[in-house]
Amino acid sequence: MNRSSSKIPRPKFGKSQVAAVEPAKASDAAARPRGAGQSAGVRQRILVVDDHPVNCELLEALLVPQGYDVETANSGAEALAMARDNPPDLVLLDVSMPGMDGFQVAQQLRGSEETRLIPIVSAT
Repeated sequence: MNRSSSKIPRPKFGKSQVAAVEPAKASDAAARPRGAGQSAGVRQRILVVDDHPVNCELLEALLVPQGYDVETANSGAEALAMARDNPPDLVLLDVSMPGMDGFQVAQQLRGSEETRLIPIVSAT
């Protein structure tokens, strides 16, 4: 096999690309076989935290079809309240946010007995 023909084109640095993703419908999830986010009927919950709603919508559109329940928060304070009220299985956390940044949110989540063991993935 010719290796040069199997290479995937990579975007050049400095150019942003946007993918159009349609949101999943509830009926779509019911028709799909169990995905990575489901085990024995229990769906894993992910809290997506980003001050840009379009980023939250994109991640939700990618994760819901995979079988995850996704909740979104647009600020650090909102994320902390949501995590304390109903701790998620994972937090996807934007680092650069106005007011309380992602590092401060992570520090507070780690400082609370109820939320200290929640895995956190930080993004910029």
